[in-house]
Amino acid sequence: MAERMSDPRKRNRDLSQTFETLARQNANDSEFRSGYRVAGIAARFHRLFSRSADGNHFDSFDYQRHEYSACIRSMISRYHLSMQRITRDQLTPVFDRRVPAVARVKSGELFWVETEDSRGGRTRVPEHTTPEYLLAMRKRGYYGNPVTGPIFVEGAEAGDTLAVRILEQKCDTLGYMGYWPFLFHLEDFFDKPATTLCEIRDGKVVFSTDIEIPVRPVIGTIGVAPAMEAVLSGGMGRHCGNVDVQEICAGSIVYLSVFVDGALLCLGDCHAIQSDGEIGSVEMRSEIQLSCELIKGRSPNMSWPRIETEETLVTVAVATPLEEAMRQSLREMIFWIEERTGMSKHEAYMLIGCVGDARPGQAQVSNYSMRCIFPKKYLRQRKTS
Repeated sequence: MAERMSDPRKRNRDLSQTFETLARQNANDSEFRSGYRVAGIAARFHRLFSRSADGNHFDSFDYQRHEYSACIRSMISRYHLSMQRITRDQLTPVFDRRVPAVARVKSGELFWVETEDSRGGRTRVPEHTTPEYLLAMRKRGYYGNPVTGPIFVEGAEAGDTLAVRILEQKCDTLGYMGYWPFLFHLEDFFDKPATTLCEIRDGKVVFSTDIEIPVRPVIGTIGVAPAMEAVLSGGMGRHCGNVDVQEICAGSIVYLSVFVDGALLCLGDCHAIQSDGEIGSVEMRSEIQLSCELIKGRSPNMSWPRIETEETLVTVAVATPLEEAMRQSLREMIFWIEERTGMSKHEAYMLIGCVGDARPGQAQVSNYSMRCIFPKKYLRQRKTS
């Protein structure tokens, strides 16, 4: 057996600070809040010990042999158990300032949210997927796209901005695909609604015996309470809502305008994968780890939700017809680039025209959502007078 070579990254590493000490430190610490897919304690955990030669994978051999290993495993488990978990039985069908909050979180606090599927769990067994059952369900009436919440964010006030960091999203093991013939006006193709249950396993959607699709989980509906009106969770607006944007996923920050005290965040309608325009999707239950960071005040030019991924800026707007939503998302992106870089509107518009994209979010029924996408690698700082 080849001799294990020493890792130079181990030198001068102070292991006297036990993992229990790290776990007691304030969860608002920037290291806890800066991770995208590895959150909180896990980020520090990886810094204590060596990784493999490629620098990407933890060296489990070192971990198992280290004298602190039992303590570390115990503390990771205790830390995750101590996180607040908001369960999927705490649902609402509406974004509304009058709905009592089901939970309270502090700015920067990590917490878990469980979500129900877009039909409230009504079609999770084969006998509930027949055309007859679906038509009867629709005739009786039900609230689609139920969301978990509202979640009260301490310190949030009207006029502030809420930065929602999505750290991790877990897929359920069961999803469903389906359609109603009236969507996209396909009545000449289909005379009955359809729903097909599908397995989600090993990071893939089992579409059929010979087709497996890697998951790309997204949060279809997320938003805060509007200032005055009550909006069904299947609707959209400046508060966000059922925008069905693929970039609302793990690793992203969603910036939402706050209209009422506490913001009253809600989320749900998660998909294992979906197409642009939501031609279709694999609906599912999900579990999401996130944090809400409060930014006091708001840009006077921020009218619509904004999203930041590792590589892109994304603006989302809602309107009818679809081209009006596109125009609004473009205006929002021009404002955002101007704010971040000092570029003129002229330069920002020209640059978006070269490297940006416009893509639909939810285009099934009006109102529609459109997004403007800009790669951050082309941002350049300009001097402002």
